[in-house]
Amino acid sequence: MKTNLKLVDDHFLDDDVDDVPLDEPSDGFTALGFHRNAAVVFSDLQKCVVHLRPRDLSEVNLRMQLGTAWFDACSAFLESKHKQGGRRVSSSAKVGTYILACCQAAGKFRASAERGAGAWLDEDGGLIVNGDALWRHDGTVLLHGIRGNYVYPAAASLGYGPDTAPASQGDVDRLLAVFRSYNWSNSAGAEMLLGWIGSSLLATALRRRPHMLVTGSHGSGKSTLLEQVSRLLGKNAAQVTGRPTLIGLNQLVKEHPSRVIVIDEFEGEGQGIRRSDVFEAARASYSLQEGDSGVVRGSVTGDAISYKLSSPFIAGGISPANLEPADQSRWVVLELKKLEAHPEAKSTLPRREELEVLGPQLARLLVSRWPAFRRNLEVFRGAVLEVGGDHRMADTYSPLLAGFWTFKQEDVATGEDALELAERAQVRARVASLEVRDEQECLNALLTRVVTFPGSLGSSKLSIGEACNQIAEDAPGRRQTEGRLAQLGLRVRPSKADGKWYLLVSNSPNHSELRKLFAGTKWAHGNWSVVLRRLPGGHESTQRLGPGMPPAKVTAFQLPLQAE
Repeated sequence: MKTNLKLVDDHFLDDDVDDVPLDEPSDGFTALGFHRNAAVVFSDLQKCVVHLRPRDLSEVNLRMQLGTAWFDACSAFLESKHKQGGRRVSSSAKVGTYILACCQAAGKFRASAERGAGAWLDEDGGLIVNGDALWRHDGTVLLHGIRGNYVYPAAASLGYGPDTAPASQGDVDRLLAVFRSYNWSNSAGAEMLLGWIGSSLLATALRRRPHMLVTGSHGSGKSTLLEQVSRLLGKNAAQVTGRPTLIGLNQLVKEHPSRVIVIDEFEGEGQGIRRSDVFEAARASYSLQEGDSGVVRGSVTGDAISYKLSSPFIAGGISPANLEPADQSRWVVLELKKLEAHPEAKSTLPRREELEVLGPQLARLLVSRWPAFRRNLEVFRGAVLEVGGDHRMADTYSPLLAGFWTFKQEDVATGEDALELAERAQVRARVASLEVRDEQECLNALLTRVVTFPGSLGSSKLSIGEACNQIAEDAPGRRQTEGRLAQLGLRVRPSKADGKWYLLVSNSPNHSELRKLFAGTKWAHGNWSVVLRRLPGGHESTQRLGPGMPPAKVTAFQLPLQAE
């Protein structure tokens, strides 16, 4: 036990006592430090981290937490010091003061130093797996407790351990065949799903934790697939339906910070707040590091409440709706088609019991290949960058591709292997689809907004895009439409340079009508001009939006809806 015996002397001995024999008890606790008004120790009896507040320092509680035999030995140890001339105090007070002294000497306790259930990166680059047993990726069994700068308490069972038999190559091939029996729109969908399962098992050891969204029509097999994934992951997954709240998600992972969240029936329509909770949690867990505070919320007591998740998410739904740009880079979207359309649809699905046995064996296989996985991660990261992906996309796709390759091969992938798999996974097409995501979304939000326009036969409701088309086609009531657009901070005009029609949008973030048009979007408070300027022909100039209006800074860009 790590203690500072001089502090013990200072607390229990008179200054003039010399040569006191010490017989300090060796088992009981290790002082970790103090946190707020609590002394934090690692209990050798409970094999866990214990926070001892003043009310917890009673004799009964200390005997329960640290052991009766240790309490008696510690009391005797401190009593021997008292007999040498120290002041007389009760046993519980002596032991409590002794614990406080040791914890104060250890300094402030960092909550991030406690590593619960999961696979963690060791300081030498290896992998430490913590559950009901503590062991390294090579099968070496360790003792729960302090290791380097971290404490590993006994944690929830992961369902596999150092004695679990790893899956054979035949097992991996059979599971891959099951996943390939689904009708994926992406030719490497089965491989990416298998790789995602692998990366999710290593979530706490990774810098980034990609999420997966499986979409498809009714009857495509989404629910069956998610059930299979949940059975494979076993104790490392929590399966829910619908849209859990942030507080509910936090409760699911309280003792298992990297537990996979499996969500079925995750539809894009309705229950917007709860849906946003899922995406907020997923964004935080994607890149949460051990020293981060996570999602921080206020409380009625005035104290901050922190929700820390490092969980990979997998969700399935018929209409998951459009992802925000920030989510597009964190989620891999795979589409399923009707099962009947696939030639392998008649493949026999494995029984639940088979999946529950195979899952731990898959985990053991991947953990044993951790050094290869780490090198594969860098190889596939380079491949994603080479096909045009940015660093965020490389962070998202490389764990999936590396996970699949590590399951299939003991050897590390070559550059050619990695490029071939990245092409099959359609990473290049994904890059192209996201290149103009922000500006296209901003333009769509503007052109699809419906407002009231005056007319000779009374007012009518038109989208901004329809109104722009009427002006380009010189339809009746053009002047009235132009006047109304000017009020909204917009103007449509042809360019003398190229003969194309352009839409002019006021740059002012304080334009009240434009703020109404962008209400409910991420441009509700401005910045639309910066984004719209990225569209074809986009530039900034000074123009009048209507007769009698003063010149103003505007952003102009080519209209996608033009008269023939």
